[in-house]
Amino acid sequence: MCALLSMCAYCTPENGKEKYLIQTLESLRATVNFDKHRLIVINNGMDVPCLHQNWFTLLESDTNLGTAEGINRGLILREYGEPFVKCDDDWTTEHVGWVDDMVRVLCEHSGIGILGLKRDDVYGELIEDGELLWNSDIMGTCTMFQPEMLEKVGYMWSPGVYGYDDVTMSVRSECAGFKNAFMKNIRITNLDEGGTLFTEWKKREASEHMNEVSIVCDKYRDGTLGVYYNPFE
Repeated sequence: MCALLSMCAYCTPENGKEKYLIQTLESLRATVNFDKHRLIVINNGMDVPCLHQNWFTLLESDTNLGTAEGINRGLILREYGEPFVKCDDDWTTEHVGWVDDMVRVLCEHSGIGILGLKRDDVYGELIEDGELLWNSDIMGTCTMFQPEMLEKVGYMWSPGVYGYDDVTMSVRSECAGFKNAFMKNIRITNLDEGGTLFTEWKKREASEHMNEVSIVCDKYRDGTLGVYYNPFE
């Protein structure tokens, strides 16, 4: 089964993320069969040379759409029944064939809504089950969405430019009747260790919406707010 991958890129002279984007693209090309799968990159930032390659589709934006709105530009191009991968622009893996492994797991476990690749700094209540680590909240570094789950929840949502799109998607997946998990045996590396003006701004941006997200998630859980969201309707 083929999968659609989508990634937002946001490089500016100030944030210094171009070096991470280059490594991420190199890792994707080395570990994913793009004769079978396809990648859409949404450029939220400045034009950089590494975005002009013929093995993926580039969508340009005149402004920084943020994660959720940007990823939705790729998600709307998903074919019916096609698994969808949302990934960041600052991570790598050496695991060749990881997309095919994740597709296989989703096919074998139709009750999984979101399947993620786990960073080493992700902790919490992880329930080990063979090649899976069950967990309610799946960090969005690299996540694959079950097609049937997407039919029920629609598109990604966050209250601001950055933050909580993975949190709200995890809650919506569970409220739609699915379970979420990480792949146990696929290692990934987070490249951006933070400490820059950009990453500190992202933290402040996210913290401003913390209470709103908590209220929204409670409404998902008690049924007063539907989990389906489509910004294109």
